[in-house]
Amino acid sequence: MVITANNVLTVVLIVAAPLCVGWGGFALKSGLNVLAGFSGIVVWAAMWLLFGESWSPYEAHGFYRAVLEGAYFGGAAAALAGSGHKGLSTFFSILYAINVAIRNFWPF
Repeated sequence: MVITANNVLTVVLIVAAPLCVGWGGFALKSGLNVLAGFSGIVVWAAMWLLFGESWSPYEAHGFYRAVLEGAYFGGAAAALAGSGHKGLSTFFSILYAINVAIRNFWPF
């Protein structure tokens, strides 16, 4: 039951990360905020699809997987914090930390 809930949480976090980066881009106070918002979503989705999925052509493993997840989820949290939503950024980071703890330390 816990493993299934953690799998759902993983999918929710993977989908939410590009949206958080897009939100951070749209919140910029410049004329390029629309471009930053849409390009952030595209770049974040492409980064995960190229390196994060199990069926991707360049799937990251080991140390590189940790770097990918740190950049992917940490960048999303930083984009949320930069857009002025520090509480949501903290909540996103805590959910990700719980997800990693359950994924790595829960006995199967």
